[in-house]
Amino acid sequence: MEQKKSSLFDVINMQIFTAPAIALIAFICWGVFAPANFTSVSNLLLNGACKYFTWFMAPVVTGMFVFCMWAAFSKYGSIRLGGVDAKPRMSTIKWFSIALTAGTGAGLCFYGAYSPVQVLNNMPPFENPTTLTESISLAFQWTYLQWTIHPYSIYTACGIVIAFLYYNGKRRYRVSEMFFGVAGEKVEGTFGNIVDSIAVYLIVIGVAVTMGFSTLQTSRGLDVIFGVPSNAMTWFFVLGGFTIFYAAAAVSGIDKAITFISSANMYLYYWIAIWAFVFLDPLNIMGLVFTSAGAYISNFVRLSLELEPIVQSGWIAANPIFIYCWWALFAPVMGMFLIKLAYGRTIREFVLVNLIAPVIFSFFWFTWLGGGAIFIDVFRNGTIYKTIAAVGADTALYTLCDYLPLPSVMKIVSFLIVILSFVTLGQALAVAIASMTARDYEDIDGLTKPPSVLVVFWAMIMMGVTYILLATGGMAALQASAVVWGFPILIAMCFMMYGHVKCMLNLKEYDKTGDYHYLNDDPALLYRRTREAIK
Repeated sequence: MEQKKSSLFDVINMQIFTAPAIALIAFICWGVFAPANFTSVSNLLLNGACKYFTWFMAPVVTGMFVFCMWAAFSKYGSIRLGGVDAKPRMSTIKWFSIALTAGTGAGLCFYGAYSPVQVLNNMPPFENPTTLTESISLAFQWTYLQWTIHPYSIYTACGIVIAFLYYNGKRRYRVSEMFFGVAGEKVEGTFGNIVDSIAVYLIVIGVAVTMGFSTLQTSRGLDVIFGVPSNAMTWFFVLGGFTIFYAAAAVSGIDKAITFISSANMYLYYWIAIWAFVFLDPLNIMGLVFTSAGAYISNFVRLSLELEPIVQSGWIAANPIFIYCWWALFAPVMGMFLIKLAYGRTIREFVLVNLIAPVIFSFFWFTWLGGGAIFIDVFRNGTIYKTIAAVGADTALYTLCDYLPLPSVMKIVSFLIVILSFVTLGQALAVAIASMTARDYEDIDGLTKPPSVLVVFWAMIMMGVTYILLATGGMAALQASAVVWGFPILIAMCFMMYGHVKCMLNLKEYDKTGDYHYLNDDPALLYRRTREAIK
């Protein structure tokens, strides 16, 4: 159901809405009327962030993984979101499908075939492989670092904190509530409004970065399949078409349709990954999965904390740090979206579905697609990387399809994956941002929709910011924005995690469901209560 109010000003929380709305409109105008100045300032901020704060970002993100493991596998992982009587409203498979395709689908599409072959041909200057085997292993280790444990830990850490405070702490549906464990009731006053306003601004920038990549890949698909050139005009029409579609989906209440789209998209992911695996080199690619994953796990600490202090080539800042900041920009809004799917689940289940399962999927996705691209280039005289270097990263997935059976069909499947991921992402985030800026918004079990006028407004703003970033600098502008604006969120997340630990150590004070006492019960009794809650 949708919340209904008597007038426009009744549905909008002006204290949260006004500042980011004005700032983002100014952002769009700046890019339109002074593009050169916009680009130079962005680059200046990017260089400063990379030069002075890289040392901070990598250890913090690694710490988020430790935090998630503690939250899931300590006794507090048994806490059920909503209380012991709360019942899940969707199957685990559907939950995983929506969470994966909405949260990371665009990135998986863009980087799946691109990242491993790109790292292989642009090896970090501080690495010194002496054989082809070592080079390929390192290419996958650095790909895994950027696309498995670390980034998913960012989303999951945010989601854990928000989910507990919202469902069990009975707090508001606001980003500022993440700091309740630290700031207490101050989050309901001016402090909280400021935090929420800043969060909305940063979240829209993050949304624009991901939508930018999806727009580039969609436009490239139109070029490859239909001969429509990928340029600024095409980007505009692609963005406009998607915005109209996902905004209409969000306000019309077709949740079942979105669930169907997410599930269908998941099957298409399976199809293209398995197709590449089977028809390229299945035995060697399967061996590559386990060999590369083993090497990554063995070198996990070194890779996680590598900051190249001697070489200082900028490779770390341009690759893993960019990815971390990009995901951090999304973390608050994705955390709020993910909790809508998690009602009735335990914290442990939340981590398993939003961190462990996607990591396992990503190991196979990047190795099957990226490994296939590498094998084609190295052993079959392929030209995948040459095409990427000449045309752009957005062509990687489509170029890989040229080396598969039924290339035209596989290009269409790839194109559909990009489109469906774009739609799921836009619909989910437009609803989440609208919910944050709505007055007196409550959503006990994840079924209540925010006012339609807010959904449409933020959909249009996301479109405008995305187009400005693309038109003023393309992929480079997207990367610069992610690093510059993601850094403050990583700082904020340190306080957020501290607040969650405080809440867990003082459950009697923070858990308003009254069910915290069961954590000290006999394990057999806890098991029976959990079974009853699931039923």
